[in-house]
Amino acid sequence: MRVFSRLIKNDLRNRRNMLWAILCTLILFHIAFIALLEWTDINLQLALSIDTTVFVAIFGFPFMHAFSTWRAEWRQQSIHLLLSLPVSRAYFLLSKYIVILLEVLMIAIVMLTGLSVQNWICQGRLFRIEPLITFDASKLLIVFGLLLGITCLIFLCFFSVLLAACVRKAPFVVAFLIFTLGFFISSLIVTNLSQIAALSCLCLLFFFGSLYLLEQKIGTN
Repeated sequence: MRVFSRLIKNDLRNRRNMLWAILCTLILFHIAFIALLEWTDINLQLALSIDTTVFVAIFGFPFMHAFSTWRAEWRQQSIHLLLSLPVSRAYFLLSKYIVILLEVLMIAIVMLTGLSVQNWICQGRLFRIEPLITFDASKLLIVFGLLLGITCLIFLCFFSVLLAACVRKAPFVVAFLIFTLGFFISSLIVTNLSQIAALSCLCLLFFFGSLYLLEQKIGTN
């Protein structure tokens, strides 16, 4: 576990500057937008649309991180040194997954805190907060499904990049094509089957697929 925690700390250290830049930019956006709501008569529907756009766009950074984290190992020529460590290669996947998940969580906390302050400034007219703070079994299931969806997306990114690395020809294009195809097929499966069960199976499939590539393909190249 000590090695695993050191892997997580190392991945966090590599991402630290970018994460701080994202969070500080998001905080400055909320400060400016709160001042705008306080001192102007901006249309609340427009304000909510801007918030929603920013909310969706900001999560593009963890998504790009999921794509770039393994490519960075090749770019820095550290992949073979990493794979030579006498630890399970599942640790490498899980440490990078945890760091990306923490990034998503921190961005979500800052974003939701800013939205709450905006709503308070607007005296609750920006959006209804009651449905968000009352929990029941169905909402917990939605949150769990969302977590599974994020996990599935992260491991699909890992699988796409690692499989493209085995091909070695136009790896970025191949990774994008694999991801697009995987996302399309996964969407069809989740739509037509039980959501939680389908997402759980897909998470395991992409995780063990990535692990196989690390152990049997990339590790032997």
